[in-house]
Amino acid sequence: QQVNATEVDIAVRLAIALASCPSSLDVLTPDTLLVPTSRCTLRPASECVFNNMKWLSAEEQRKRNAVVIASGIDWVHNSISNEVAQALQVPGLNARVAAEALTCADGDSAEEGPSWFEAAGQQEPLTTRLRSLVRDITDGASMADLSMFKELLQNADDARATEVHFVWDWRQFGTQSLMSPEMGRWQGPCLWAYNNAAFSQQDFENITQLGAMQKLASGSRSSRASQIGRFGLGFNSVYSFTDLPSILSNDVVLFLDPHVRHLRAMGASAQKPGIKLRFLKIDVLDKFRDQFEPYHGLFGCDLNSSNPYPGTLIRMPFRTQETARKSSISSVAITQSDALQTLEAFREVSAQCLLFLQHVQRIEFSWIPPEEGPRAAPKSVVEVHIDVSQKQPMGSAGDVLEQDGDVAMQSPELPPAACQTTDLEALEYRRLFTSRTLPQSRERRSFIASLL
Repeated sequence: QQVNATEVDIAVRLAIALASCPSSLDVLTPDTLLVPTSRCTLRPASECVFNNMKWLSAEEQRKRNAVVIASGIDWVHNSISNEVAQALQVPGLNARVAAEALTCADGDSAEEGPSWFEAAGQQEPLTTRLRSLVRDITDGASMADLSMFKELLQNADDARATEVHFVWDWRQFGTQSLMSPEMGRWQGPCLWAYNNAAFSQQDFENITQLGAMQKLASGSRSSRASQIGRFGLGFNSVYSFTDLPSILSNDVVLFLDPHVRHLRAMGASAQKPGIKLRFLKIDVLDKFRDQFEPYHGLFGCDLNSSNPYPGTLIRMPFRTQETARKSSISSVAITQSDALQTLEAFREVSAQCLLFLQHVQRIEFSWIPPEEGPRAAPKSVVEVHIDVSQKQPMGSAGDVLEQDGDVAMQSPELPPAACQTTDLEALEYRRLFTSRTLPQSRERRSFIASLL
């Protein structure tokens, strides 16, 4: 039943008053609280929707409006702000989009393949467990210990990646076109971990199962023996830096939200505290431009492409002092001082980092200062790699292990670049001590004797 203009004005004022006094909403539910709609009617808040995706194109807005009308719900009155509507527990348009996608996912056929969107995440109470895992993995060590970096290097090596690149990114990205307003807290500085191997479906399953080793089940005994990392478990070291890591690889981007504070409106729950998007099935830059701007263009990641991404990008947005105080996982807020400490520590052990890996041939650390724009290229600070072009007849023993710093850093905060070459025996060490077929060989004993 429609109401007149005066009654609509009164209803709007009452809604604003209720939103400003949260205690008054304790006795009301979205099914009993009436709010004014754009059609000058009063309807329960649960049967309305407000537009928190105004950045969508005009054509997409028309489509969404048609869907809202066809579903029998109403837009809230245009005098009701998004903040007031959210306080009155009116669902946002983003929640309707998520619900629509989840409904489609439930009805997917085998021929059509999975939907572009589904709820996903680690399936157990997480924050206490993760706090314990972070403590066990880092064991109270300082940034100079490089525990998390070693875990990610081992994971990349297990995936047979040959290049790993860490980027300290100090930029701030937009906070308007996000999957939820709460995600705006994590649009600031972050650490990127890139490698040139793609995630498999089983890899994503392992991540959400806190260290399950299912990715090894299908391999032979020899292949399982050669993968020594605890893939899912080791990955959780990223929570020493962040509460909201994300992984983009193949055709999937996975956001993990153990607190279920930031993605609940998009379908995350305590049972599945995260979301998984298949970005080849939708235009993520059109729907959530600010959310995906950080990934677009980095290490060849083209979100306008119709092809899967052949590498892996892990984004670890840093806790601020505010989010660190609220975190149930860690109270650590990463600073530039921590980053510099890590860089200095890596300089000292960079060559050794490659010795115990079987596939990775290059490790690089880079830096993106805060004043750079969205398409900024990372500036290399330190790099270590195996120079396979200088092989000698004796094979891997003749490889050269080099540490490069060929970018002249302009920022006074960054350490100066350096260059050195390690002993040629380093690669022979790597070959012998990662071999599963030479445990007691004469060659190995002879090499140990020569070292001594």
